[in-house]
Amino acid sequence: MTTLDQIRSRIRERILKRCKRPKGGCWEWQGASSKGYGRMKYEGRVLLTHRLSAFASGIIDNLEPAPNNVVLHLCNNPKCCRPDHLKRGTQSENMRQWARDRFCADNCAVNGRQEIPKKSNNLKTNNKKWSERCDSNTRPPRPER
Repeated sequence: MTTLDQIRSRIRERILKRCKRPKGGCWEWQGASSKGYGRMKYEGRVLLTHRLSAFASGIIDNLEPAPNNVVLHLCNNPKCCRPDHLKRGTQSENMRQWARDRFCADNCAVNGRQEIPKKSNNLKTNNKKWSERCDSNTRPPRPER
């Protein structure tokens, strides 16, 4: 019989073999991907690699997707599998983070927030500077009617 620790260890080993791991940075998945997210076959299913990494690290308890069992990237890099760049959250938190980061990428330099030059493969920044950490209450302005 295989224990949960053995399963997690095997998953971790498989992920580490396929990640580029620069010192202090994201562990980027180098294998198959779709829509920017790493994918790997596990027990006959194709799963997201950051989700497998979160499971292997104990961030989430199971691999079944659910609204309260979402894995968020703190680094905004969809190929990242580094456990300390991942956290468990909800789907609504995920959507708020996406909207905040998307809004920042398009508008922070224009709106005078602290600007931090950053290149990101997963955001269309149009060569603008953007704030790496905007206030979580930042919302896009409502369109005029």
